[in-house]
Parts: sequence; structure tokens; C-alpha cells
Amino acid sequence: MAFTTMRRRKRIVSAAASMLATVAASPVLSKPTEPLARPLAYRLDLTILPDQPRFTGHAEIDIDLPAATRHIEIDGDDLHVAKVEIRSGNKMILATYREKDDDGHASIDAPLSIPAGRATLIFSYDAAIHNSVEGLYHASADNRWYAWTQFEPRSARRVFPSFDRPRYKVPFTISVATSPKLEVVSNAPEQSTSTEGALVRHHFVATAPLPTYLIALAVGPFRLSSTTIAPNHVRSAPLPLRIFAPQGAPDSKLALTQTGPILDHLETYMGRPYPFAKLDEIASPMMFGAMENAGAIIYDQNTLLPDDASSPISQRGFVRDVSHELAHQWFGDLVTPKSWSDLWLNESFANWMSYHIGDRWRPQLQIGVQMAVEAIDAMQEDELAATHPVHERTGEDSDAFFDDITYGKGGQVLSMFEAYMGEEQFRSGLQLYLRRHANGNADTADFFGALSDAVHDRQLAQAMQGFVDKPGIPVIRFERTGAGYRLSQKRYARLGDTVSAQQWLVPVCYRTSATRHCVMLGDAPQTIQTAGNAALMPNAGGSGYYRFSLSPTDWRRLIDTSAAMPPAEALMTIDSLWADFNAGNIQPDLLIEAGRQMAANPFGAAAIATGERLSELRSKGLIPADRRAAYNQFLTTLYRPMLTKIGLIPGAAPQAGDTADRQQLRIGLIKLLAGEAQDPKVLAVLAEAAERDLAGQSDALAPMLRVPGYAAYIGAAPDTRTAEMFERLATSTDPTQREIISFALGAQRDAAAGNWLLDRLSDARLSFTDRREILQPLTEEPVTRDAALRWIIGHLDLLSKRSLPERVVSFGGNACSAEDANMWDSAIRPRVAGDAGASLALAVAVEKARNCDRLRMRRGKELSSLFE
Repeated sequence: MAFTTMRRRKRIVSAAASMLATVAASPVLSKPTEPLARPLAYRLDLTILPDQPRFTGHAEIDIDLPAATRHIEIDGDDLHVAKVEIRSGNKMILATYREKDDDGHASIDAPLSIPAGRATLIFSYDAAIHNSVEGLYHASADNRWYAWTQFEPRSARRVFPSFDRPRYKVPFTISVATSPKLEVVSNAPEQSTSTEGALVRHHFVATAPLPTYLIALAVGPFRLSSTTIAPNHVRSAPLPLRIFAPQGAPDSKLALTQTGPILDHLETYMGRPYPFAKLDEIASPMMFGAMENAGAIIYDQNTLLPDDASSPISQRGFVRDVSHELAHQWFGDLVTPKSWSDLWLNESFANWMSYHIGDRWRPQLQIGVQMAVEAIDAMQEDELAATHPVHERTGEDSDAFFDDITYGKGGQVLSMFEAYMGEEQFRSGLQLYLRRHANGNADTADFFGALSDAVHDRQLAQAMQGFVDKPGIPVIRFERTGAGYRLSQKRYARLGDTVSAQQWLVPVCYRTSATRHCVMLGDAPQTIQTAGNAALMPNAGGSGYYRFSLSPTDWRRLIDTSAAMPPAEALMTIDSLWADFNAGNIQPDLLIEAGRQMAANPFGAAAIATGERLSELRSKGLIPADRRAAYNQFLTTLYRPMLTKIGLIPGAAPQAGDTADRQQLRIGLIKLLAGEAQDPKVLAVLAEAAERDLAGQSDALAPMLRVPGYAAYIGAAPDTRTAEMFERLATSTDPTQREIISFALGAQRDAAAGNWLLDRLSDARLSFTDRREILQPLTEEPVTRDAALRWIIGHLDLLSKRSLPERVVSFGGNACSAEDANMWDSAIRPRVAGDAGASLALAVAVEKARNCDRLRMRRGKELSSLFE
């Protein structure tokens, strides 16, 4: 599953099991009791009318009972079961169905003992069609109703009674009745149709063995486009490809023409053909990200069918996400993890593969370097005591682990070992793993067994397993010793933070000039030899999942090469430099010097990385108000010439000569200069473009600039436009537009505007989501943070229908004082008791607030002095 949003949001990182003992109220993640029965096959007959609030179903599950019993544990969540029967031999036994808890655990109780052996569970039931992306959900687009499914990780039980565990892979035979003019798509090819009163029932052939979470359905008046992907040297037969788009959606040409070439690259790498009978790609305007349902992938409509398909940024997003979901057809679908504890075998591999394949197919889009971007995001979470391993023994409660650690760290670890071992050797291990476990299940031990057997080097497999099984980040210290360096490692920790000691076998690759060398660094320090006084790059290629620490002299020598650094190395250099500062090892003037020098780097994300890091300090209140003018001037002096050079163009259409990086740089510079430096010229251009966008001129403002653009529009006349935009929000029927307006309203740096919004958040026209979107930026700004956090504490019931969302819990991590950390902890802890993910998210938020407080107390004066 891929996660993409209009604006990147931090995923909540949950603490490791070892951390739980120190968090008194945090429940330990327990392994769920496995059902006594084992499923053998499902037959589902559903009737779905997308414009209705409910659907009906008839489900039959063939099971094997290892022992006689009267009680069968099963999964079902908010299903209204009218009748359940058990067919055992020649007997039909009427039983009862009851749901036991809010997690969707249920029980079937029979009046007499069911003998061991084969039996069939038969259900007649109905259930809700949801308005949010879970289970079977629906939405109206262009005045037509559609329905889709989203089952990962535990929502199949909202649509049919099931044994909702990844380890149970069995065939599904599905039929769906609906209105005659509607399309129906599922995992397998359609076999036939039949008339059922005024409806048409679509019958699908039985699927390959699949777990419940990979079953998919979509129903609606879709616009259908189709083609055939030609055979290649791996796949001997042509493969049908269909694109299902809501009416009125953008053109399907990009998906129709470019999915095939991506698939060819993947088949070549995997050494085996695409594993299913057909490939359907389905657009949903409700989806954020995408879901790898076998043979029926459902995507965020903006990714699969972008409005601006000619834009290099849109193409980069398309290639990355389509590569990710297609890679899942092998990693996750063909070979499925035995439990959610092995989630990384799905997501880390698909994430890494999406960058690996995308970069080779379209190198000009610079997709591969985005792996380093995600790895750095992961490091900012993995540096905490409240982190978790990539391979997290989580049992059934997996929701919290779809995060930066699983995606970003896991993918970078694979990249690091591939770079160390070589592509061919690494690929041989992956291909052996797929051969051994095709159409079945596997766990982490199975993967490392295959890797060891393929490469004939158990130390390499052990080294990689250490990164997967251990939390935290190694920091490699390079100390000058005569003609070389002494290398040593420890677990990275911020100044004053306490983390458990940890050691890894680290494949350290370094270079001086163009010469690259690698060593495997263990517990004992090692000495390396280097020639001359050339700058040392401690993370050659930027593929290592580690940070490095240097002396001020070596840092300056490396910083002097900033303009010539390759993209991933430049990003890793900035991250390690700031990490060295946060650990108390270097002075802040090096941060500013690196920012000036790195601004000349041709890779946009590296050029503006220092400005984005400084904005985090400013938003935490670590740059005082009386230094803001000097701070704004520094940013303007550094970055406005760059924007002038490439053009202050807020419109959606790409400019002649634009690459994905150039487009991304323009957007990043506009956001920094408008939202951070408050540059009057940039703000005025954005506000004017936003006004035209709001008036209906679709190309006036690029989609990624709508939040800062609307914020600039409101900020130009806040007394009238705050209320105007609030009313637009409250009356809009477009979920994407509501999200954009909510963020823009919350992004106002004005205490009075913030209080005005807080006074109106109880408006019944706002949804839970609207309130959260407004509150996130309010909690990120010093002038509105205190009031927003206190509003949340006083209005928790307005932010969720059931349990408190982890995202809301995370807002407390935007604070920067021990007092606020304690306040948040005391107020939120009672509300998340019994919710493992939210309890651990609370531990993360509290730790972040306390870390920031320590940084302010110990280094705040130094930071303030930078902008005198």
C-alpha cells in the first residue's frame, strides 16, 4: 500500500515492545488467538447499489475443524447477520452469530457439537456502505454514485464474515448484483452475467489463493479504457489491462500507455511473469495513496489520472506509485506475510522496488533519490526512544506500523545492502525467496534463509537482519588518525536523550574524490586509510541507513564540496550535520554555512534543505520573535535569487524546460518565501493566483500550491476572507477542496484569526476531518499552538466518532516545553487507554515535546545569536 497526500504528513511511529514496559498505561501488543477453524474457500454473493446506505450479502465459507466444537471464532465488524447455518456432512445446523468487541472479533455458537473435519458456514446478512475509506465505501462524483473497497489491514470483516488474517490464503468465488448500467470489477476475470429481477449479477472466476485483505470490488458507471500488454522474454502470453475511471475524471492515456513498460521492467527484475490473469487499475477520488489488491489495484485518482499529465512532477508520482503497487503483486500478493508482524516484507520491498525500477525506467524524473528523502524522514522518527523495529512483532494491531519506519527505513536498508553486495547477488536472493514461497506465505526467517542460501554469506544476511530487527540509527564517528580515519559506532541520540545501547554490523561505504570503498563495521573500531586531504564523504552514494559525525574541520572540508555533491549524498550530508548539532557536537554557524554553500547544489531538495530545517526550528519557537526580521531576511537573501532565476510562476502548467526537480524546486521556494519568510512580493503573486483559482480558473494555481496560495489569499484581507473561506469550507461538497481550505485556514499566523476559528470548530457543518485539518497547522504555529492544544483537550469528542485518532494524539508533539508535554500526557492518556497505537503515539508526542524543550534550554541562545 502506498501513502501519498496533498501535503506530506508525518506518520505516527509506535514504540517498540521493549519501550512499552516504561509507559505505564500503554497496553502490550498481544498475539491474537488464532481461530480454531481454518478456512478453505469463500463464496461471496453481494448486492451493491452504490447510491444506497447498505448492501446485502450471502457468504459461504468452507472450513476445516481440527477438533469437535460448539464455538467457532471468526471476524465480523458491524455486520447485521440475519441467519447463520453450519453444514456438517448431511446436517444443516442453525447457529447464532455475535460480535464480541469493537475490534471485529465474533463468535458462531452452535446448539450441538460440530464434528472435526470439513464444514461450511453459511451467512445471510447486510452491512453499511461507508462514507470514509474503509470496508465498502461510496462517493458521488459528477452526480453519479460509485463504490470501492479498502480492506487492508482489518476491514474485510466489515464486508463479509471472515478469518481476517494474512496467513489464510484461499480461493474466493465472487458475484455482485447491481444496476444494469453499472460496471463491476473484482480480482478475477468476469465469467458471466445473469438477470436477477431488475438487476444484473456479475459472476467472476475463482481467484488464486488470496488473503482477505487483498480482495477488491468496485461498482459504478465507470469510464472504461483497455489495451493489451504485449508478451516479453519473461511472460509468453499477452496481458489484458483495463483502466476504470469515474465519469468526468481526467484522461486515462498516461495509465493506459505507461503501465505496460513499468510492468516489463518489474518482470525482468523478478525473473518471473506477472502472477495474475488480468490487471485492472481503478481510480477513486476518495483514496489517499493506493492499494495493491491482486489484479484490481485501486489508486488515488490524482495519482493514476492526474489533471496535469504532462507535468514531470505528476509523472514522477505516477511512476513511483504504479511501480510500488505492481511490485506488490509479487511482494505481498504472490508471497504474502504469515502475519502483520512481517508487514515489512510487503511494504519495505515494494517501496524500495518502486524507486529502483522507476529510476531505471525514467532516470530524468530523479525518482531514485526520493528513497533518501523517505529514509531521512524515517531517521527523524527512528532517533527517538519511542521507535520500533522494521520487523515489528505486532500481532493483529498493525495500523500504527504503516509508517516511515516500515516504508522509509525498510526501503533504505534494502538499498544499502544492494549497494554493498551488488545488484546481481542481491537480486538472486529475492528471486529465490519468490520461487520458494510463490502462492503461499512467508515470514522474516524465510526471507533471510533464502538470502543466505543465494549469496552464500550468512554474515551479510545477519547484518541485514540486525537493521530489520533492531530499532534506532547507527551514527558512525570518523576521527582523523594520521593518514586515515578511525571509525566507531553507537546508537544515535539527541542531546540529553536516553536510548538503549545498540550495535549493528554496518556496511559503511565512503569515498574521497571519486574513489569508493566499503567496510563492514561491527562492535570494534576500524581504521581506514585515505590519500591526501580531499574531503571525505562518509555515505558514498547516499544509500546507507546511518548518520555520520565529523570534526568541525572535516565538516567544513565536506561542506566546501556542497555544490558538486550528488543528490542523495547532499541530502544525507545535511541530515547528518543537523543531527550532529542536535546531539551537541558542533556549533550552529556550521548549519548556516552549509545552507549558503548547499544553495548552489543543482538538486533542488538539497538546495533548500537548510531553509526547511530552519523553518522547523522557527515553528517550534526556537527562533524568538525579536529575531524574526533578521531570520526572514536571511531566507529571502538566500532563496529569492533562486526563485527569480527559475521564475515565480504559480500556475499549474509546466514551463518549457521544466524537469520534475525544477518544478519541485519552484514549489519549495514559493512555500519557503511565502509561508516562512513572509516575502511580500511572493505573497501578493500567490494571493492573486488563488483568487483566480477560486473564481474557477483551473490553471491559475498548481495543485501543490493551493494550500499556501489560499493561505496567502486569506492573509491579504483576514478580517473578511477568513469568514468567507470558512463558509466555502462548510458548504463545499468536494472532499479535496475541503481539505485544502481547512489547511489554509489553520495556517494563519495570527492569534486573533486562530481564536476566531477555534470558536467555530463546533459548527455542525464541519466533519471530524475538517476539524483535524484546521487544527494541525494551528498546533504547528507558536502564536496559535497553546490555544489550539487546549481547545483539543477540551473538545476531544468533536475529533473522533470512536477511538481518538493517532494523528490527533500526534499534535502534542508540536509543543516545545516539558510543561506542555506533561499537560498533553495527563489529558490524553485516559482517552487512549486500551488503544495500543494511540498510546504509543502519545509516547512519541510527549518525547518530541520534551526533546524540543531540552534543545531550547541548552542551545536556544546559540540559535538565537545566528540572526542578530
